[in-house]
Formats: sequence, C-alpha cells, structure tokens
Amino acid sequence: MIKILDNKIKLVCPIHGVSIGRKDDKSTWRIDFKDEATKRQKADAQTVIDNFDINAKDYRGEREKEYGTAEQQIEYLVENGVDALITRNNGIKAKYPKTG
Repeated sequence: MIKILDNKIKLVCPIHGVSIGRKDDKSTWRIDFKDEATKRQKADAQTVIDNFDINAKDYRGEREKEYGTAEQQIEYLVENGVDALITRNNGIKAKYPKTG
C-alpha cells in the first residue's frame, strides 16, 4: 500500500519517499520532499495523503492474482476462446474496480 501512496504523491510532487507511521493517524505519516518541491506541490502532496484510503484494496494486485500467470492466461484462452477470456477478465475487473 505504501508503494501506491508513494507513486500517487510522485505524480504531483518531487519526493524522496513517504513513510506511514500509525495507519489510523495520518499526522504520523511523513513525506520526504526533494529540495525543488514548491509550496504548491507540497500542498498537493498533502492532499493526496488526506484523500488516501489505507484500507482500499489494491485492485492491481488482486486482479493479477485472479488473472494468473501469462502461461495460465494463454492456456485459458486456448481452451476456452477469446470471448470466454474477455468475459472472465471483465468479471475480474468488476470484482476489483479501479480505485483512486
């Protein structure tokens, strides 16, 4: 989850990294800003933290588990066809929708 937060903050502000203290107390979370970070970028980074849901599911990771390895996906495709693969993958996407 910290990697997701780190990546989201890096989209709006130059940082070295982020750390999460207590999960239930965002005042214990820390951002290590790079020297070139502007006040506006720092404020944007704080907004990312303020809006970040630490309890949200990692949809990418959950989807990857259900999709299986590349070999498993190819095997499914060969055995069941393209339409079945699309239907299965759409079901996985519905189960684990994109967040944030």
